[in-house]
Amino acid sequence: CNIPPLKTDSGTWARTPQDKANLFAATWDKKSTLTPATPSSHATLAELEALPEAAATPLRIRRRTVFRLLKTLDADSGTGPDNLPARLLKECAQHLATPVTLLCRNVLEHGWPETWKVHWMHPIHKKGSTFKAGQYRGVHLTTQLSKVVERALVPSLLPYLLPGWGPNQFAYSKRRGYRDA
Repeated sequence: CNIPPLKTDSGTWARTPQDKANLFAATWDKKSTLTPATPSSHATLAELEALPEAAATPLRIRRRTVFRLLKTLDADSGTGPDNLPARLLKECAQHLATPVTLLCRNVLEHGWPETWKVHWMHPIHKKGSTFKAGQYRGVHLTTQLSKVVERALVPSLLPYLLPGWGPNQFAYSKRRGYRDA
């Protein structure tokens, strides 16, 4: 562990990896609490389900799109909980494009696999004292394969999601710089 001992709010020191992990978890949990939901002008679920084109148009996940996504992976990006390196996916893209395309279609039909919902959190020091847990930010390390599947599905699902977004939603929005995967 390259994290130095951390000082807790009570003045004691977290020295073991387990104590440091618990302190980071408590700190990040405090930072990530959401405000209570308020009624908004967003589309309701019933309105979204009423979109006629959603049921009539099949979603297309193409092998060539998945191949391109695999080839453009950053070979040096971090490996997630599945320990499957991006370099392997990138170098074997020609052979993996068809199985990953079938996997994308399976995810559309059956939902996101539970194992892909597991993330590793890695602390990155921001600034200030390295002995304070609040001076670190958490970075999620997810599985590389789930990132490829997500990038393959977003362009197909985006037209059905945009009508339900309110004025404050801008991630993945074409109006705020979303680029097609």
